Amino acid sequence: MRKLASAVLLICVAAAACGGTADEAPGAGGTTTVKVGIIPTIDVAPLYLAKQKGFFTKHGLNLELKEVQTGAAATAAVMSGEYQFGFAAPVPEIQAQAKGLPITVIAGAIAQGDPLSQAIVVKKGSPVKAIGDLAGKTVAVNALQGVNDLVLRAAMEKAGGDPGSLKFLALPYPDMRAALEGGRVDAAFLIEPFLSGASAAGDEVVLRNPQGDLAGKGTAFSTYFSSRSYVQEHAKTVDDFVAALREANEYAQAHPDEVRKIIPTFTAIKPDVAAKMAIADYRTDVDEKTFEVLGGFMKEYGWIKQAPDLKSLIRRTP
Repeated sequence: MRKLASAVLLICVAAAACGGTADEAPGAGGTTTVKVGIIPTIDVAPLYLAKQKGFFTKHGLNLELKEVQTGAAATAAVMSGEYQFGFAAPVPEIQAQAKGLPITVIAGAIAQGDPLSQAIVVKKGSPVKAIGDLAGKTVAVNALQGVNDLVLRAAMEKAGGDPGSLKFLALPYPDMRAALEGGRVDAAFLIEPFLSGASAAGDEVVLRNPQGDLAGKGTAFSTYFSSRSYVQEHAKTVDDFVAALREANEYAQAHPDEVRKIIPTFTAIKPDVAAKMAIADYRTDVDEKTFEVLGGFMKEYGWIKQAPDLKSLIRRTP
């Protein structure tokens, strides 16, 4: 497995170093087709709204959304040139840089707003009532050594517990509740729209907004990125993508009910549950403090050897 991972990394590095991102395909009416690897969560709802409203078309782009399960999968697809853009939390982006991948964060997606936009949940009646009770327990996260894994370890440490006492099982967000109900895990780290579904089913919240507690309000939950070579060689396309994204995020922020209505169209969340969903803040600017804080914990836990180079990692726009 380690040899396979190393081989994939070498392929990604070689592809990115050689400008491996495929040229954009010309679309109908002179538009440029770009593919974006996304995880189907509330974070990317503005992209679906933007397709309806024509925001990307107005900026000369034909947007193709490609679903993946983790930020690491999106990173691999972008670095290999399969997709032009990807969506991920800061942790896999920092990890990619630490592995030598030429990744560039270009825009924000969603930031901490409502405190119920992410939470650790357990079944109703569970003996787990606080973060400390999770010692020796298994928690469902969407990826091992991902942002949820990291944040929960840091929260346990902050509460005076041993981060090493936690056990994790990687599962796609849509599968976490079934694992919780079936006893495969003792708790699940859920984000919207899956958190609202769990609350509607009677699951109990043990810890609200753990990432916000660590990095403060406004912390970046997720961002968009590309390869460094693509950003350098297709600067106008990147600018157009960010401009359309900003318009989409601002529209979503101003029209939360439309966000709630579109969520059932790309997730399994029912309309009545989505209608009550908490909406975080859609922000296109990148919160660098989040990368500093999470990068610090990653270094402390031995996930990376040195703090992330934010000047190289994050694209700064005028």
